[in-house]
Amino acid sequence: MSSAKLDIIKGVDRPSHRGLLTPNLLLVLLLLLAALPSARLPGALPRDCWVALTGQTGATSPPVDAAEAAAVCFPLRAELWEEAARQALQAGQPALAISYLESALANSNRFSLELQTPADNSALILLADAYLQAGEAARALEVWETIARRSGLSADTARALASLHLAQADYPAARQTWETLLAQHPGDAQAHFELGLLLAAYDPEAALPHLAQAADLDPQFVGQTEVLQRAILGARIGSSAAYTLLASGRVLATLGHWGLAAEAFRQSILHQPNYAEAWAYLGEARQHLQTHGETSQAAGAPASDGLFELQTALELNPRSLSAWTFVSLYWQRRSEPERALEAAQRASEFDPANPVLQAHVASIQAEAGDFDAAFASYQQAARLAPYDPAYLRQIVLFALDYNYRVEQTALPISRQLLIDHPQDPLNLDLMGRTLIYLGDLAGAQKFLVRALQIDPRSAPAHLHLGLLYLLQQDPTAALDHLQAAQALDPAGPSGSQARRLLENGAP
Repeated sequence: MSSAKLDIIKGVDRPSHRGLLTPNLLLVLLLLLAALPSARLPGALPRDCWVALTGQTGATSPPVDAAEAAAVCFPLRAELWEEAARQALQAGQPALAISYLESALANSNRFSLELQTPADNSALILLADAYLQAGEAARALEVWETIARRSGLSADTARALASLHLAQADYPAARQTWETLLAQHPGDAQAHFELGLLLAAYDPEAALPHLAQAADLDPQFVGQTEVLQRAILGARIGSSAAYTLLASGRVLATLGHWGLAAEAFRQSILHQPNYAEAWAYLGEARQHLQTHGETSQAAGAPASDGLFELQTALELNPRSLSAWTFVSLYWQRRSEPERALEAAQRASEFDPANPVLQAHVASIQAEAGDFDAAFASYQQAARLAPYDPAYLRQIVLFALDYNYRVEQTALPISRQLLIDHPQDPLNLDLMGRTLIYLGDLAGAQKFLVRALQIDPRSAPAHLHLGLLYLLQQDPTAALDHLQAAQALDPAGPSGSQARRLLENGAP
């Protein structure tokens, strides 16, 4: 145990503890009382300990944080150091937590001869979390590897290890972790699923049995595994490893696994270096990864925001629809509408009947302030897809977002959508939002309530009904719906807007 600890725990200068949030005084007092001998009187405590407990500052030295005082006064109690570390992590001070946890691990040797004590394991897990918060993923990985050596590879440990390996783009190590766990627990559906996703990024054929096994063991994986299996099996027709990897990567991206998708596109390029589509999709993946602070590149590889890959795709194929579309998105995300519009129009020239591209052109024109042109482009997109109400809804949202002829445009289109699809909660919500904008709160409430009767899990309807109740001066009802919107769509636009309203104390 001691040698293992010394391998992973390096000396860290202890930062100042002043300013750390004081924990609940009663909790610390109970911990201290548990550590005190029965005959020990409070007056016999070191001055800083007594100051921390009572708040009496008659000492010449300033008071210290109560959790740290408890640990300093009773250094053999490793759980007190852990409590201090938890408080430090909650206060956003991972370096301070690391120093506390070093003390916990070092002091645990003094009172226990057991090499695998629960206290040591819990302290190590906290230490790994602290390293992650401090941005030291490599040291967090070392800690989890120590936990695996000492206590065996549990499912939780495997997940932590695989996640860290993936963060470092070490795909073989992540694969070995899951395979080791499955050798011990072959019925672990989650492990089969995670391994299937991982293999889909660089060995799609090997992914198929694990995806099938995950779906057989747990129905929750059926939807995702089926779409990925179909893509891999369908790509077999082309008899091209590069095409299969591209198809697999596109599904991984659709499922939100952008790191794995980027690896699939990179592997596709390794198989076929002149594959323009793979370069284009890799460029798009790199943009998503940069936005979320992730990586899919091996250690030491130059960082890329995707532009190099996109330019390479256009050099290989100047008529690549994917490349021009992703170039447009690249410049749109960087608030350069002129460049974005030029690329989008080039893409539209290659596929003029594509409503998605027309709507994309419209969105850039709207952002640039050319509302009449945007309206015309949105209308063109709707004409190209007359049986898809999504494009008519985009016109309504455009009118609401940019205050563009709301009564003349948004209201009649919202009515037409309800005539064509009266039970669609999206259309009911859109009518409610339009009527809120026009000041008809009673009419808006009727449509929003109806939307929630049809789909009680509609986050947009909860959000807009919450806003309506705010306008009606009903904070209690508003709070219920804003909280529902946040819970139903925590990472989406409705949830984010609800969270901002709640944080600003809107109700």
